[in-house]
Amino acid sequence: MTAVQKEGDSRTKNNCARYLLMVYHMQYINFYMYVIMALFPQTILQHNELNEVRKSNQLIEARYRLTLGEQRLILHLCSLIHSSDKDFKSYEIRVKDFAKMFGLEKRNNIYKAVENAAKELAGKRLDISREGKEIYVSWLSYVEYVEGSGIVQVEFHKSLKPYLLQLQEYGNFTKYQINHVINFKSQYSIRLYELLKQKVFTAEQRKIKRFNRCFQLDEFRLILGIAKNEYCAFDNFRRRVIDPAVEEVSANTDLEIEEVRYGKTGRKITDITFYVTILTADELPTLQLEMEEETPKEQPHPIIERLISLGFGVETAKQYKTKYGIKRIERNIAYSLAKKQEGVVKDIPSYLNKAIKEDMGGGWEIGQQQVMDEKKTANAIENLNNMAAELRELAGEIKSLQHNSKLTNDATLWNQAETLKQKYFALENIYQAAKQNEEASNQKL
Repeated sequence: MTAVQKEGDSRTKNNCARYLLMVYHMQYINFYMYVIMALFPQTILQHNELNEVRKSNQLIEARYRLTLGEQRLILHLCSLIHSSDKDFKSYEIRVKDFAKMFGLEKRNNIYKAVENAAKELAGKRLDISREGKEIYVSWLSYVEYVEGSGIVQVEFHKSLKPYLLQLQEYGNFTKYQINHVINFKSQYSIRLYELLKQKVFTAEQRKIKRFNRCFQLDEFRLILGIAKNEYCAFDNFRRRVIDPAVEEVSANTDLEIEEVRYGKTGRKITDITFYVTILTADELPTLQLEMEEETPKEQPHPIIERLISLGFGVETAKQYKTKYGIKRIERNIAYSLAKKQEGVVKDIPSYLNKAIKEDMGGGWEIGQQQVMDEKKTANAIENLNNMAAELRELAGEIKSLQHNSKLTNDATLWNQAETLKQKYFALENIYQAAKQNEEASNQKL
């Protein structure tokens, strides 16, 4: 063997050794990478395959209330879940991507807004109670934001797994394209769209383009998380909640709400029915992302609106609600308006301002309650006296009929007396019960 052949053979052996060493190290590198990925799950940054939102129908019908910003954050997170995911991941929200999705690039303090929305969600829960079971679920279990990073790290609470993961295996879920809801400005529009979208699958199975969905008014308010003391007047509820949501759903989505009917029980509105048409791809409105330059305004509390309508500034009204509370403000509004009706007050804003600060309506409210109690007592006594007089009249008629029946031996008169006796005993029972209630009320006083 020549020297050149020996040198070539040596190089070949060296190259083989290097290759085997490299393979050896790569095996360990791959092993450690596997361990790292197992211990620290990779953050999911890509949207799911169809950029869809998928929620179980139980979650769609859950009772909760989120701000528009908080709902957008949930939608963004839902769009990061893939249909094959078997567990939640640690989701990384890049504020820049979030702002771009919802057209918020020109919003001031968008980074702080997203951070605050995530923090608020960590403390909020939803009510999924059903079949006699009270079930309350938290939205998020973990929120982390590194100042200046532009990234919020969040994790869904594990109790939400049945409502967001592996839904195709269980059925009974609703899905839709996230682009249908990105332009919504009302916090109630997303909820209404999801509630209506829930019925689309059934309509499509029946091969119909139109369907309707009816809600009892009280249940509809509960689903939207609207408290009993908010939008008490139905006209205010319709104007602030229903009308804007109907308009936005029809203008931006694949559902067109053609009509809303309000059912009544007596004079009170008790149910709402939405009549909906499913639009085909050709019929869909041309959607353009609307840029937001200012923070969307949340609906003010009714007591704040009331103060504003009586001449208070917006900020003052907000401060007074926080400082003095709703009940104190309500009773002093009632007191000031009563004084105005009496002709005592001419300048409502200044008088009401003083009344709230000094709680002038406190003693007046007690006085009003006493007046009402006195009227109630007087009415009760008058009612008792009327029943007592009627009982005396009935007793006289019965006695007279019985006497005349004996004198004339007329059985008809006796039967009339027996009929009146039944009326007498029934009225006497009512009278005795009312008398006992009045005596009990007087003992309490």
